[in-house]
Order: sequence, then C-alpha cells, then structure tokens
Amino acid sequence: MSDNQIVEIEQLRREIKRLKRFEQVTWKMLTVPLTSTSYDGNDTVTVGTVTIDTSAVFGVPVGVSGVMAYVRATWASANAASNLQVKVVGGSDVLGELKAHNTNAQSMSLAIPCNSNGDFDVVVLNANATNVVITIYGYLL
Repeated sequence: MSDNQIVEIEQLRREIKRLKRFEQVTWKMLTVPLTSTSYDGNDTVTVGTVTIDTSAVFGVPVGVSGVMAYVRATWASANAASNLQVKVVGGSDVLGELKAHNTNAQSMSLAIPCNSNGDFDVVVLNANATNVVITIYGYLL
C-alpha cells in the first residue's frame, strides 16, 4: 500500500467518525412553538382516548420519536377522579397526568415518547377536559 493510500484511508476513517455523530438522536428545540387549532384552548377532549398525530395536527416531521409538549386543561366537572393522562399509543404507563380542580386550570410540560408514526395518546377519565391546550416546543429526531 502506498503512502497516499494510507493517508486517504485515515482521512476516510476521520470522515466516517464525523458522519456518525450526525446519526445520533437529537432534540430539535423550536424558537416558535407548534400550535394547532384543534388544541388552542377552545376545545374539549371528551372522556376516552384520543390519539394525537403530531405530523397531521402540529406539522411535526413524520416519524419523530418524541416531542416536548406543554399541556393545559380545565374540567367540565371538578372531581378527584377526573384527570387527563398522556401515554404512549396503546400503552398503560402514564407519562404525565393532570388532576381536576374546581377553579384552576392545570398544566404540565413533559417529554413524550411517540410511536413509529410520531403519535401519542391523551386519555381523559371521568369528566370531559375543557379548554385544552397542547403546544409542541421541540421534537426528537
């Protein structure tokens, strides 16, 4: 092998190392959050499960593996059993939960893992969640 070939091989190795750094999962934090008219504070999420398609509803790139979100809600009926939960699609683990209060809105910010389509579930129990706001501040590529 010639000296030139050895130098070229070393250059290629360095380039491969440099490119591998770009393959790592990274958060894309947004200076302007993504909002949706479906979850802008004028909406109600009824009792049950709603799957949020982040690409269709918020314009997040298709197939993200997670989002950084702010969630706020008030309640149609204040009851200790009323709550809004955020979960992985079809999952049972509660990633975040808002409990009903009779006079105040509850809010949380959380990182939400998404399924392969970039979706997550919102589950509402006991009483409808009203004035729901969901805002996306970043996503995981």
